[in-house]
Amino acid sequence: MNYEGTQIIMAGLLIGLVLACLALIALIMRLRSLKGQLFKKSDELTRERQERQCVQRQFSEQCKHLDSLLCDSKKYAIYRVFADQETGQIKVIFVSPSLCEIIGMPENELNDFDKWLDYIHEDDLERVEKRLKTKLQRPFEVDFKFRVINPKKGVRWVCARVSGLALEEDTKAIGFSNGLIIDITEKRVIYERLEKSEERLKAIFEKSLNAILVADDEGNYIDVNPAACELLGYSRQELLTMNVRDIKRKNQHMTYEQYARYLKSRYDKGEFDFIHKSGREMVADYKAFHVRKDFNVSFMSDISERVYYEQQLQESIKAAQEANKAKSMFLANMSHEIRTPMNGVIGFADILLKSQPTEKQKEYISYISSSAKKLLAIINDIFDFSKIEADSMTLEKKPMNLSQLAKTMTQLVQTASHKAGIVIKADIDEAIPKMLLGDELRLSQILTNLMSNALKFTQKGHVKLSIETLSEDENACRMRFCVSDTGIGMEEATLGQIAHAFKQADSTISRIYGGTGLGLYITQKLLGLMGSSLEIKSELGEGSSFSFDLIMEKGLEQDENPTEESQVKTCTQIESEMKVLIVEDNHINRILARTLVSKNIQNATIFECDTGKRAIECYVNHNPDLILMDIHMPDMNGIDATRSIRQIEGSLKQTIIIGLTADIKPEKHKEAIENGMNEVLTKPFESETFLCLLKSHLGVEKSE
Repeated sequence: MNYEGTQIIMAGLLIGLVLACLALIALIMRLRSLKGQLFKKSDELTRERQERQCVQRQFSEQCKHLDSLLCDSKKYAIYRVFADQETGQIKVIFVSPSLCEIIGMPENELNDFDKWLDYIHEDDLERVEKRLKTKLQRPFEVDFKFRVINPKKGVRWVCARVSGLALEEDTKAIGFSNGLIIDITEKRVIYERLEKSEERLKAIFEKSLNAILVADDEGNYIDVNPAACELLGYSRQELLTMNVRDIKRKNQHMTYEQYARYLKSRYDKGEFDFIHKSGREMVADYKAFHVRKDFNVSFMSDISERVYYEQQLQESIKAAQEANKAKSMFLANMSHEIRTPMNGVIGFADILLKSQPTEKQKEYISYISSSAKKLLAIINDIFDFSKIEADSMTLEKKPMNLSQLAKTMTQLVQTASHKAGIVIKADIDEAIPKMLLGDELRLSQILTNLMSNALKFTQKGHVKLSIETLSEDENACRMRFCVSDTGIGMEEATLGQIAHAFKQADSTISRIYGGTGLGLYITQKLLGLMGSSLEIKSELGEGSSFSFDLIMEKGLEQDENPTEESQVKTCTQIESEMKVLIVEDNHINRILARTLVSKNIQNATIFECDTGKRAIECYVNHNPDLILMDIHMPDMNGIDATRSIRQIEGSLKQTIIIGLTADIKPEKHKEAIENGMNEVLTKPFESETFLCLLKSHLGVEKSE
C-alpha cells in the first residue's frame, strides 16, 4: 500500500474515530439527561407516596374520630338511613352502637329501622310516625322530642334532629337522611323543675300581697305585679311607661342611676316616701337588691298608716313624758312645800316634849308628833314612787355592816312600836362577812317597810328579821333576808296583787290599818334595781313571810372598835361667844332654827336674814362662825350664796355652812356639798339630829 493509500485509510480511521467520539459524547449526554429525568421522576414518586401516606393517616384519624363519635358516646347516637322511593322502606346505612344504650335495644336490631319504633312511648308513637311520613316527602330538617321505653332504665326523653338529602335525579325526593338522637332525660328533669319553679315564682309574683317592681339601671319599670298597681294607683300599662322618679318625693335627692350603682355592692332596705296617683303622700317599707344588669328588684308594702300611728304614738309618749316630768316636778315641789311646814310641826313638837309639859300636854304633843311623822312617811313613799315611775332611782355601793344594820333596824322598829306583847327580834347568821358593799339607805328602807308592814298586821306574837348566808366565794356572797310575822296572814288569791301600787290585800285594810299601799310596791321596785325580787308566803290567820336574795360583793373589813384617838374630831373648838347666821325665808322655820341654836349653843349671838343676797351682806358685816343656810330661797338660793361666800373668804377662813332643805333628792345634796357647804340637813329634823350634826362639825359636848 502506498503512502497515499495509507493516508486515506488513516484519514478514514480518524474520521471514524471522531464520529465515534461524537457518538459517545452524544450517548453520554443522553444518558445524563435520562438520569436527570429518572431522578426527577423518582422525587415525584416519593412526594406522591408521602402525600398518599399523609392522606392515609388523616383518613385513619378521621375514621378513628368517626368511630369515636359513633361508638364511644352514651348520650347520643348518629345514624344515616336511605329511603327507598319505590317501596317506601327505610334502610339503615349505619348507626352508632350507643343507640342500644339510649333506647335499650339489642345490637342485632340496630339495622332494622322498624324495630326502632317499637321502643317509642305509646303516647308519642303516632306523633313521631306522622312527623316522619310528612317530612320524608321533600328535603327537610326536623327537630322534635319524644319519649322511649328503655327496658333497663324506664322512660327516657330523647331529642331527634334529622336532615334529609335529595336524590340527584329527583331533587324533591328524599334519598339519604342523617340523624342525631340525644338522651335529654336529665335536662328534661331540670327543665321541668325550672318550669315548675317558674310557675311558682310567677304565682308568687302575681299573688303576692307585697308590691314587686322590677326596674332597669335607669329606673324605668320593666315589670310590676298587681299589688304594685294597687299600691301606687296606676295600671300595669301605665307603670311600664314610667320611671321611679315619677313616684318618689322630691326630697329624695339621690338619682336612680346612683342608687343602681349603690345596689350592685349591697342589699338595701328602709322606708320609701312615694306619691300615689291621687297625689297622696305615702310611705312604704321596702327591700331592694340588684340581680344583674338592668334588673333591679324592689319589694314594697304600705306602712303609711303604721307610720301615722307611730308618729301619733311618739307624740303621745312625748306628751306622757312631759306629763310625767310635770308630775314628778309637782310631787317634788309638793314634797318640798309640805316638808317645810312639817319641819316646824315636828321641830316644835320635839321642843315642847322637852319643855317639861304636863302629862296631858305631853300626851297631846306626842299625838301631834306621831301624826306628823306618819304624814312624813306617806310623803316619802309618794316621792319614792314618783322617782321609780320616772326611772330616776339610783343605787349606791358603799361598805356596810349587815349585822349592825339588822340590830339597828330591830331597835328602831321596837322603839316605834306602840303595841304591847309583840316581840321584835333578829336572827342573824354568825357567818355573815363583817363588811359588804351595797346601798345601806335603800336596804334599810326595804327592811323598814317589811318590818313596819309586818308589825302593822300583827296583834300578838312576834316580828322576826332573819339574815343568812346561802353561798360564798372569795369575792361575793349570796344573802337571804326574811321578815316573818304571826299576824293576820292573807289568802293565796290576794298574794299576787299586794305588791302593786296603791293596792292592799283587801279594801277594808286601808280603813282598818291605814297606809297608801305603796310600801311593798316600792320595796319590789328597789329589789328589782338590786337584781332581786320579793317572795311572799302567807296563810290566812297564820302569819306571813317576805323574803328576798341579794348577791353582795365583799368589802374591806374595818376596825369594829375604833380607838378613842380616831373618835376625836378636828373641828374648830367652840368659842365663848359664837356668832351664828340663820338664813331662812320661812318665818316659822327661822324661829325654829333660832330656838334650836339658842338651846344647844350657849352664849350664841344670832343674826337672821331671809334671802341669799342679804346673807352675803350679813356675812361681810358680822363674820359669823356658823351659817345655817336654807337652800331654796327667792332672789338668790342658798347654793349660790354659799359659792359667793366661799369666793369672798378664799383660803383665809372656812366658815362652817350647814344647808337646810326640804328637798330629799341626792343630786341636790351633792350639788350643795360640791359648792362649799359642809353638810346638808333634810327637813323636817328633830333637835337630837340637829344637835348631833352640830357636835360633829363644832366639836362641842352638850351639857347634860
